[in-house]
Amino acid sequence: MAKSKNGSSNCPKPTRKKWPRGGSLKLWLECYLDSCERVSNLSKSAIQASVRLRQLAECGHEAQALKRLERLITLLDPTDVDSFIRLSLAGAEISLESLKLKRADKYIAALKARFANARPSKRKLLENFLHRFRLINGLAVETEDEADDEWEDEAASRSIGKQRHQFRLAILDGDEASALASVRRATKLIPDVDEFILERGLILSAIKAFQRLGRDEEITKYVTWIDRNGYTSDLDTGSLAAMGLVNIANARAEKLILRILKQLRDSDDPNTHFPVDAICSQLWFLIQTGESATAARLLKRVIRELPKWRGLQGGFSTSGSMTLLAEVVAELDGPNAAQALLGLAVEAGSKEAHRGFRKSAVKAAKEMIVAPGIAASIEKASSIGSARKRRETLVPLYAKSGNWEQLSTLLDQCSDADESHRLIHSLLYSLPGGARL
Repeated sequence: MAKSKNGSSNCPKPTRKKWPRGGSLKLWLECYLDSCERVSNLSKSAIQASVRLRQLAECGHEAQALKRLERLITLLDPTDVDSFIRLSLAGAEISLESLKLKRADKYIAALKARFANARPSKRKLLENFLHRFRLINGLAVETEDEADDEWEDEAASRSIGKQRHQFRLAILDGDEASALASVRRATKLIPDVDEFILERGLILSAIKAFQRLGRDEEITKYVTWIDRNGYTSDLDTGSLAAMGLVNIANARAEKLILRILKQLRDSDDPNTHFPVDAICSQLWFLIQTGESATAARLLKRVIRELPKWRGLQGGFSTSGSMTLLAEVVAELDGPNAAQALLGLAVEAGSKEAHRGFRKSAVKAAKEMIVAPGIAASIEKASSIGSARKRRETLVPLYAKSGNWEQLSTLLDQCSDADESHRLIHSLLYSLPGGARL
């Protein structure tokens, strides 16, 4: 594997000549990783990049992720031990997922050799990272003092690691039946891991394992099990689409909306803005992936059933629910169609007892009355005086609406590498699957 030898000040600064003209998560992840190499604080960007490199690998581009990771390591300052270790851990993880076990061992050996050079204040944290990594991947823990006291979920981590390790060995031996059994057992243990970012990564790893085995029916069953047991927030529907599982993702979005609608009918919980936000997220996913007809059909059902929701008791939550739905209505049916919902939002918000909540709810609804829908929001943002602030506001809106030509024009206006990096970072959260973290 590559060794860090150059500081960022001596490195060539690659420039992007063309921006993607579409919402491909893979292409925009590449843009983000390009920007990580150009920023002034390479140490900070390398740590951020380790997360996005994992995501690029989850999308099925492991070799490309490792190639980019190696380049980042060569760009690091030799004294930047923290970034080196985090990138090396990401490299080891991607290598294991790719069944490149010897390459993973090289990354682990390289990072262990750098522990002695880490700052004392960081050393224990980095050792904990390695300890956790070994557990969750079924690798031997060499010493008992490699980490602090046991986590509450350490037993679960060991059990999951055992199944993940057995899966890799079974695949390498050509024993698909044993590999399938190991993945199935691992999926039932994942909810016991008490760390939400790690838990989400493990879910995607399990889905990728089923995908490697060519078992789409197992993925469908697993996704259904996740939603039925209340772990929906741990899996972004967009992540499924980014992995090439478009049909499964579309079906999941529709089923999830119907499941949440039933919950809203049956529950008198006044915090309706949480489930409504989940519904709107699925509707936006369908809109952004070209399934506007399906989204429109489901939205009509949502609006039709809205009067039956027992939790709509007025106040900021009801107001927020109406405002969230109004944005989707404006996108699918036009700005005028959203006005009735926004009127209800203002009325409900005005009845909120808490002064601060009341002001924010009414303000959000009134702002959308002035600029309902993305097109109106873009028009409003275009009048912002500060060029930097205007770009900051418009980039995620253009990404969400799929206006790639205008988005490219805005990004071309950035002469500052740090600003470009921040804009692409915000853009990723507007793409299906980009916000899985």
